[in-house]
Amino acid sequence: MASNYTENYALCQWEPTDQVQRTDFNADNAKLDAALAALDSGKADQSALTSLSNTVAQKASQSALNTLNTTVQQIQADLTKLTFGTYTGDDASSRTISLGFTPKAVLVFTSFGATYDGLEYSSSHYGGLAYTGHPVQSKSASKLVLQVVSNGFSVAYESAGTGDRILSNEMGVTYYYIAFS
Repeated sequence: MASNYTENYALCQWEPTDQVQRTDFNADNAKLDAALAALDSGKADQSALTSLSNTVAQKASQSALNTLNTTVQQIQADLTKLTFGTYTGDDASSRTISLGFTPKAVLVFTSFGATYDGLEYSSSHYGGLAYTGHPVQSKSASKLVLQVVSNGFSVAYESAGTGDRILSNEMGVTYYYIAFS
């Protein structure tokens, strides 16, 4: 008969001086059989586990797809939109080009590609890049050339013989613009 037993299931632990008996083995085997049966009865069968695993994977996949779709929609909404157009100058000292939205920035240049032509005693300002709160001003920074305004942008015309000439609205000149929203 065993003189020591395991802590959890009281299985026989024989010392070298113990006499080993068949009844001890049978009792230990009965305890093991009962413990294994209890484990087995609480365990789901393989088909149930597979079904559950597939359901979890499907739900996780659908959730990931929904998250991805939402992210793509947010990115698309946040992407900068570009609006292109033209206008022809009319010599008005100040003119608003209406876009139907307030751009974040606008780039204006002539059909011959000019935004500025500088000479030693005179400079001509045809356009440039303006963004909200940062208009394009003449070389001396005293005259407004181009600025972002509510629902569009404004341009100007002032032609002097010398000094800064503001030509972002010169009569008959075609101007191209790109507005960034």
